[in-house]
Amino acid sequence: MSSNLTTRLTVVVLLATGLVAPAVSPAQATAFCEVVDTPDGFVALREAPDADAAIVERMHAGDEVMLLPEKTGTWVHVRFWRAGERLQDGGFERYRVGWVNERLIDLCG
Repeated sequence: MSSNLTTRLTVVVLLATGLVAPAVSPAQATAFCEVVDTPDGFVALREAPDADAAIVERMHAGDEVMLLPEKTGTWVHVRFWRAGERLQDGGFERYRVGWVNERLIDLCG
């Protein structure tokens, strides 16, 4: 067996077992997360990364956000869809953009 083939097989085994994660650039990585339930009944999607910034939309538990690369402190830049809307025909293109405090979304990846 050639050394090149052995190396490729080793990488495949390590990836398959989860011992090594593939390198993914931020442009390739996409994380969809759900908005958490809050005592207020909504989470504010804001124009800027600040609690005093204007509210773009009121998001509710189960609504979905996609993390964008920008982050300021505990504020993350996101695209937002109502629950299930993203998966409907043409739904991926119907989103709002804004900022949300990371503690108010289920950070998944």
